[in-house]
Amino acid sequence: MRPVSPVIPGLELSEINVGENQDVHGVLPAIRVDDQAFLSRWELTDDEIENITRTRSIYLCQLNYYAPVQPVMLAVEAPVVDLQEIYKDAPADINHVIATVERIHNGGK
Repeated sequence: MRPVSPVIPGLELSEINVGENQDVHGVLPAIRVDDQAFLSRWELTDDEIENITRTRSIYLCQLNYYAPVQPVMLAVEAPVVDLQEIYKDAPADINHVIATVERIHNGGK
């Protein structure tokens, strides 16, 4: 499993590279959803897909380094994000972006 870009295919959202200057971890392409959340997308190998199909399980290991555990969310579809928040500094007309997200959520129809 590896993080991939674009985070939401079909949209040209501004992404950041979390951990870009850290040698210990790989770079995580992500979208800042708001001041408190990031969204990333992960691509699975065929073997991982087979294993998930067989076990119906996904494991999450969250490194918290002795800090309180933060909430997480796993999803199999791109979550609905507040596009107004993402584009708060962009031009006012983001209807094409919203329409693209709706198309993706409806299976590309």
